[in-house]
Amino acid sequence: MLVVCCFLLLALLVVVVVVVIALASRRRPLVRRNSEGIDVLVVGGGASGLYCAALLSRRGLRVVVLEQHSTPGGRARIHGSFEVRPYYSKEDQTLLAAAARLEWERLEVMETVAVGSTLRFEIRPTLARDIGAVFPGHGAGAESYLKLCEEIISSHRKFFEKNAWAGKRAASVCSGFADDRAVRAILLSQVPPRASFASAARIARYLKGAYYPTESVAAALTRTIQAGGGKVLSNSPVSRILAEGGVVVHGKELRATAVVSSIGANATLSLLAGNRAAAPATTCAALFVSLDVLVPSQTLRLLPDDDDCDYDHDHDHDHDHDPSRLSLTISFRDSACVILAARARSAWFPALESKIKDTMLEALARHFPETKGRVQSATLEPHFSGPDTLEEECDLVPRLNEKIFLTGHDLADGSVSAALSSALTTAHTILGYTFFDLYVANRTLLTDLEEEDKAPSSSSY
Repeated sequence: MLVVCCFLLLALLVVVVVVVIALASRRRPLVRRNSEGIDVLVVGGGASGLYCAALLSRRGLRVVVLEQHSTPGGRARIHGSFEVRPYYSKEDQTLLAAAARLEWERLEVMETVAVGSTLRFEIRPTLARDIGAVFPGHGAGAESYLKLCEEIISSHRKFFEKNAWAGKRAASVCSGFADDRAVRAILLSQVPPRASFASAARIARYLKGAYYPTESVAAALTRTIQAGGGKVLSNSPVSRILAEGGVVVHGKELRATAVVSSIGANATLSLLAGNRAAAPATTCAALFVSLDVLVPSQTLRLLPDDDDCDYDHDHDHDHDHDPSRLSLTISFRDSACVILAARARSAWFPALESKIKDTMLEALARHFPETKGRVQSATLEPHFSGPDTLEEECDLVPRLNEKIFLTGHDLADGSVSAALSSALTTAHTILGYTFFDLYVANRTLLTDLEEEDKAPSSSSY
């Protein structure tokens, strides 16, 4: 009798386990294909918004992206052959491969950091050793800092455990490894000290080189969205997000099953409130220069002399009253074009436009003498990167309701990698992927799309 009871209990336990696994593995998409109308509206046509829209389009949803500016793309925006941030990591390529067909070129050295007029350091595997050679006694600290950065970006768990790295600022962590201001400036590059540590830790992704696409990432993602029956609409500012699913554009309501906001938490809450204005956007002054001389691929990041600049002070505030002191990034990509980018205040446009432009051209001629007198044209454009960008870089944003989702830079940090990763997280949620899918069966949206692409009947995107 005892044996029979044990057998029945064991059988019951097996049944319970099977039922639990079946329930856990059952996907319940929060948005299903609607035969009429729009399935998902995406507010914001930056890297995160376009990537999320492209992923959802590949799973059969009809998606419309609304971008307030004339050109979509945000941080993935391209002008001619250049992007404002022209480099991506190997991990970024893996993410983008699920949503766009792109060809890539490799950069052996992601960028060179220039401290003053004499010191230059290449972002490469020997960076810590190079720092130690110029700053005796600081090599070991730099190596320990870079090792920590590598550990942090390789594991989300380590990022949030023990010392709560997610709540620490870049300058605070870096100062524990380097007591020299110039060394901290090199390790932090152009990441403002008050930014989250996550923003600075991503330097480890590029020590072994970086990549840049041979065409526009934004254009490739747009093609995928259009192939799925969706649209990317420029000059379409959203004045309000409707909690029941929809937005208001140009005074008219546009309805959908769900809304994905990729413009940041503060701006999203402002649009939900309907009455509060969003905080002013941070801008990046980007100068696109055409030359009549070819310059090899390279990226140079310029920091002021230590006598003139306190590296521990926030770069944004340093330049509040002096647009002639810009921390510049100069990028060449094996062509007769170059892009110079720097953070700038929107209030400077258009009153100080010529001064900013002259400052950038002077820096180009000073650091690359071969370009002096070889400029054919130079166009200055502002790039809007969103309200309170640096304040939001380490914020965790919960889902608001079952019809409104968030994605974007404020899910993890301010990088393109974070924008893509957060978009993937949002797509997983909308498509109903479960804990069992992701952590037991090891099935993700990326693996599913990869298998789909390998199928003989797979269509290109």
